[in-house]
Amino acid sequence: MTDIHGRLIYDSTHPKPLLPHNHQFVDPICEEAYLKCVEYEQSGLTGEQTAAVFARTLGYLISEAFDGEGQRCISEQIMEYSKVDGGLAKLARIYIKHVILRFVSKDDVDSLLCYSDAVLVEDLDYATLRFLSRMQSQNYRCPLTKTTDIYFILRKQDLDAANLLDDEAMHRAHIRCVHFMPNFEKSEVDLKVDEIPPNGEEPLILVELWRRYFCVSIKSLLASGQTFYSPVNTLGVEYETACRINRLDIWLDHDTNPETKKMECTFDVALDVAHITPQEVERYPQRVNLGDVRMPSMMYLKIHACISRVYAWSGLKNVFGDPGVHAEGEEAILAEITPRLAQICFSAE
Repeated sequence: MTDIHGRLIYDSTHPKPLLPHNHQFVDPICEEAYLKCVEYEQSGLTGEQTAAVFARTLGYLISEAFDGEGQRCISEQIMEYSKVDGGLAKLARIYIKHVILRFVSKDDVDSLLCYSDAVLVEDLDYATLRFLSRMQSQNYRCPLTKTTDIYFILRKQDLDAANLLDDEAMHRAHIRCVHFMPNFEKSEVDLKVDEIPPNGEEPLILVELWRRYFCVSIKSLLASGQTFYSPVNTLGVEYETACRINRLDIWLDHDTNPETKKMECTFDVALDVAHITPQEVERYPQRVNLGDVRMPSMMYLKIHACISRVYAWSGLKNVFGDPGVHAEGEEAILAEITPRLAQICFSAE
């Protein structure tokens, strides 16, 4: 991270080495676990490069955890998995596959509901109702770029959009709701992410992994449920901004800057300049205040920021290439990963 004129600027092309003295830990076990990650990273720097990526992933999952319980959870797991050969690599694979990648390109931005479509729906379902509620609360404007939805403007002025804009321009001029937390299928709730944990306990299941690290029940984020589409999990933004948030190139950060942390409803607009041009950087403010709109869940925003930092600093973003390609299941994700890491990350446990 670099501070340019007060901005939070990241560059994911340069992974950030683990530095044990730069972080605060909630208890000695967390610090000990972090030091194990430092040792693991050093072994990777002189041998298997994948080990360094895995080590940084685990280390930053400790330091960037959004609360103390999350820090303790991942630290205790690191201590247990470090007792067996290949344990830390196995744990890193679990978090990469079942946690971090859940946040990367989780939305098909081109298919997200737009205002022009929503107002034509006669029998409004929950998702459409929540979308309209979010849009109204923001006065149909993107709070980051201050762009107003083009269809709202044209409708208000009783103008014919077809005579003013071509299809592509019209599509990109719509505000749409991007999601901060991913959704899940009902069949995934009891998914076993580790059949044989090193401590000899019961298999680790996905719902427990998320509950312990994030204090979030994935049952509340089922695709068939309501929380995923609720304004607590959405923000209406313009097309390009939605793409950037979806790729973890942009996120809203409340905790990194001590000055911002004191401000209510205020967030730094964190930018990964490895994927954002200087011209784009200038389009975004240093900070944004969401006090005059219906603010998403602070917890969800912090979780999204946590994973964004881990993804940028660990080196994972370099490994996975351009996440802008929409992944259709695990096979498509594999196609975007270097062959060696793909084999390691997604091999059968």
